[in-house]
Amino acid sequence: PHEFSGGPGQRLGIARALAVAPSLMICAEPVSALDVSIQAQVLTLLGELQAELGVAYLFITHDLSVVRHLATDVAVMYLGQIVEQSPTAELFETPRHPYTKGLLAAVPSAEPGVRRVSVQVLGDVASPANPPSGCRFHTRCPERFEPCPAVIPRVLAVGHARVGCHLFDPAVREAAAVFDGAAES
Repeated sequence: PHEFSGGPGQRLGIARALAVAPSLMICAEPVSALDVSIQAQVLTLLGELQAELGVAYLFITHDLSVVRHLATDVAVMYLGQIVEQSPTAELFETPRHPYTKGLLAAVPSAEPGVRRVSVQVLGDVASPANPPSGCRFHTRCPERFEPCPAVIPRVLAVGHARVGCHLFDPAVREAAAVFDGAAES
């Protein structure tokens, strides 16, 4: 198997995984090392196999075009924690978490002259071995406020999504407003 190049090697890997008739296949960066035409062939093959065999896929990838094309549901992770989970169309149309917004804003538009809304993600990624306290994204978040450095956000339902961010927690927002009001007095 090690003598096969990209596309044939990926197909062989898929065949080996399917040999045990799994109900779930975990695909970590399944097309990242392939050129675009081979990526399309492998993704088409995976779609056909899913329809034919009923196998489910868990894709782990940084390639948002693959996510948008293939996934029905998406979980966005930051430093090992899910910060937003949503149906794919909703996530791409209405991202909620500041990190998700930053990821999507970084994707170039296919339409000339069309610019995405600029969302600035600050600084560098913290060490996963020593993550920040509170919300793990607070050191880079352009929307952070008082509880972010100290309190781990609850994951709450927002529409069809689930979001782990203090911006969507009414109790935290109310407490922060009271705190800000007391500080101004």
